[in-house]
Amino acid sequence: MRNLTYLTLSSCNITGSIPNYLTGIGSLKAIDLSFNNLKGEVPDFDRLPSLTNLFLTSNFLSGQIPKWIQSISEEL
Repeated sequence: MRNLTYLTLSSCNITGSIPNYLTGIGSLKAIDLSFNNLKGEVPDFDRLPSLTNLFLTSNFLSGQIPKWIQSISEEL
């Protein structure tokens, strides 16, 4: 999965937290985990230099919005 660029798992009824191993796939440009049953905090995706789109709508995530998300929107 080292060359994975787009991960779309929307509406798959996924439960639990967002897996931390996703932060190690440096080639990811887009992650769509929207419309699932994910809980917990958003992992630190700032190590993904190519990530430009992150969709987490309609989950049960908690915690503060990570600072790296703000830096992405400022760069675009």
